[in-house]
Amino acid sequence: MSTLSRASHATYSRGCGMLREETLGLLRRFGVTADPSRDEQHIVDADLIRRMIDAAEVGANDTVLEVGAGAGNITLYLAERALKVYAIEKNPKFLPILRERLGDLRNVEVIEGDALIVELPEFDKVVSNLPYSISEALIQRLMRKRFKAASILVSSSFARILLAEEEEAEYSRLTFASNLFFDVRLVEQVPPSAYYPEPDTSTSLLTLRPRRVSSPAGAIMRGVILRGDKKLKNALVDAVIGAHSEHGTPSTKRAAKKYVERLEIGREAEAWVARLPLRSLESIFERLRSFT
Repeated sequence: MSTLSRASHATYSRGCGMLREETLGLLRRFGVTADPSRDEQHIVDADLIRRMIDAAEVGANDTVLEVGAGAGNITLYLAERALKVYAIEKNPKFLPILRERLGDLRNVEVIEGDALIVELPEFDKVVSNLPYSISEALIQRLMRKRFKAASILVSSSFARILLAEEEEAEYSRLTFASNLFFDVRLVEQVPPSAYYPEPDTSTSLLTLRPRRVSSPAGAIMRGVILRGDKKLKNALVDAVIGAHSEHGTPSTKRAAKKYVERLEIGREAEAWVARLPLRSLESIFERLRSFT
């Protein structure tokens, strides 16, 4: 029976057949109102949850991170499949529900706090119904983490940004950055009926798989993106040094500075990376590719 206790497994089995009714009953019993304006929609489609888990190829040896556990619907299914589940929930009104539903599961740990701030444990996979308001910030945080795959539900408008081609209007700074780090794929469009309460916006299921860096230019550009709080000239120097072990770029600050000077960045060298527009990032990347 894996790591589920017998009592918890019985609850899980009932939830497979009538997840919507079980969710509504739990919310009523705990006196909790789900507010869609605060990203409090719960997935109540058991088949969709299974497809999410399958899309990330969650296996018995995987440690999975879930962001925004809510009432624990996805968490229960993850607990049946994965070795370990870390479920992050910020909203205190859902914590009593999570404690009741997940308390007997030896392979689940609930982390109370903000997923953008708390220290994240090591994990292999991510499976989450992401709160719309933190989707971009969480993608940026995942750029700094080592993992194998992610299966995430996001608003379809956000999905279009991540999936956009260069000539499309949705193509943005975030598209450019995410393409450096991830292979992003659309799995399916998700109907509002998969949620309670139903959202006003359409939703998409995406997979993210980390890209392998194959060139010095890509490694340096990724390093620059991760140093948004630095001026471009300093971010480039640090990124060049950081790429040394795998790509043979200069390893000392003096040599890295000379390397960056040869790029002839110009006045933008004094700009903060986080404020650089898309066209500047693309121009820097082109210089790096032609130079390396």
